[in-house]
Order: sequence, then C-alpha cells, then structure tokens
Amino acid sequence: MTEKKYTTNYDWPDSGPSPELIERAVPIRFIKNCPNLIAEDYTVDKESIQFDANKPFFNDLFSWTSKQINSLTKSPGVLLFKLGNYHLTDKQLKSLYYAIAQGLGQLNSRYGELFEVRDRNLDHTKEAIPVSKTSASTGFHTDSTALSYSPDIVGLLCLQPAEIGGESIFANAHDLLQWMQNYYPESVQVLSEPIIRDVITPGSKADIEAIKKNRFPVFSFDNDLFQFRYMRYWIITGHQRSQTFISPELIKALDRIDEYFQIKDNLFYYKMEQGDMLFINNHFICHNRTKYEDNERQGKKRTLLRTWINL
Repeated sequence: MTEKKYTTNYDWPDSGPSPELIERAVPIRFIKNCPNLIAEDYTVDKESIQFDANKPFFNDLFSWTSKQINSLTKSPGVLLFKLGNYHLTDKQLKSLYYAIAQGLGQLNSRYGELFEVRDRNLDHTKEAIPVSKTSASTGFHTDSTALSYSPDIVGLLCLQPAEIGGESIFANAHDLLQWMQNYYPESVQVLSEPIIRDVITPGSKADIEAIKKNRFPVFSFDNDLFQFRYMRYWIITGHQRSQTFISPELIKALDRIDEYFQIKDNLFYYKMEQGDMLFINNHFICHNRTKYEDNERQGKKRTLLRTWINL
C-alpha cells in the first residue's frame, strides 16, 4: 500500500464522537404515518411501497434519508435514531426501520434483508457460524468475511436489549491506520496484502481450496476509498482450517491492531436501548459487542434486526 498521511473526512475529533454528534431526530410525520410493511415472519410487503396512496410518504422519507447519508460516508460514520419514547409496537418499529434503511440504499439479502440477531445457543468456536448467532463477545470486526461481498452500511434496530452486557463499542479504523503508520509502518505493509479468512456464510462452499481463495487485505484503498476488513478470529481459523502457515509478521501485525483497541481513548461505547436504530459505516468503522446475558426467567432475549446496505 502506498502510504497515505493526508487529512481525510474519515477521522474522528480528538475527543471521539459523542452521542450528540451521532444522534439525529426522526421527523414526527414519518413516525406517525409509516405504513405497516413487515409481517411477523419478517416477510416484507414491498407492494405497499408502490401503492399510489403511499408514494408521497416514501418520496418524502427518501428525500430526508438522502440528507442523512453524509454522516455515514464521512466522519463520524455512525448514525443513531432513538425512538423508544414513542411507545411504538415492534411491528411499527420494524416497518419504520425498514423504510429508513431502504432510503439509505439497497438492502442485501444474503442473510435476508432483515436478519434477527439473537442468541441461538450456538458456539462459534465449535462450528463456523456468525458470532451474531451467539451471546459471546464478538471482538472488533467489520461485517462479512466473504471476498465477494462487503456491505457499505450495517444497520441495527434494537427490539429488546440484553439484561446484562451487550454493549456496543466502536473504533475508527482510519485513525488506527494513521496510528500504525506512525508507530508500526512495517505492519501496515503486512496488513495491505491479501490475507486468508474463514468461510462462514451459510450455503457457501467451505473446503480447503475455497478458504484459501477467500483472501483480501485488512487495509486497502480503492480509488481513494478507504476500506478496513477485519476480524482476527476468522483470520486465525481460516489459516488453521486451510492448513496454511500463519507468519510471525502477521501475528505481530494483528497484535498491533489489538494494542490500539486496548486504548480506551480510541473507543466509543454505546448500549442500545429498545427503539434505537443504529447505522454504521462498514468501511472505516469497526465494532465490537460485549458478552451478554438474557433474562431467561422472563423469556426476554436480546433481539436486534440487522440490515446490510449498499449505497
């Protein structure tokens, strides 16, 4: 990678982002008038969007969402809508969330346009499954380990927060790159080469050859568009499952990334509440989630809806 040390629109302020910086209000007219779009099984009534009677609503909504995109494509790269005080039903929240996500871009259906993030009593250390299907800490990562696809934006709607834990943690990967260029430039070069990742997408071929082909850099620039694609765990297991030697230089480079994430001043913490809609840039914002516990006695399971969006 050619070293880049210029000022960009990706960088966070020295103090990091604040809730005031990332939060935006949803106009009350959208909250009151959004038509029902989502069935209990998450089937989307897309015909409702095309109904003549609903077109003025969606034209207005999409015009408004287009003005929010700047907060995602540039710093802070995180956008929060808080709707818990409006006492909306889950069905109303899902419909409004889906409509806002549609306004931001094209929804990917790899896991379904609306993917339910909850603990399914699975263990990602015993089988190659997304950590989003467990209650474990995810570690810092960007979404998607597939060579062929990476979402631009990750959206999350909180329907039920965890009883204990489940806090979201964010870090700016472009700030990380500049830090590494200053202190560990040799590791930047290592992380700019194609690196094997495990294959975890359901239905994907995941034999040794498929995993060996599933390789791409951690740091890259494409026509000056910065991209950070990372999850240490799937890098390690990808090398193990493909029987590929992992170099000491790569381990050291991954340790440098972890060193940066251990510095609390580099991180932004936020615990989602019921009714929160959170959208993050998947190119320069990486995120983590702390381990959580559900209230099993009351049958309340932490439940989020995730969307992958391309601009």
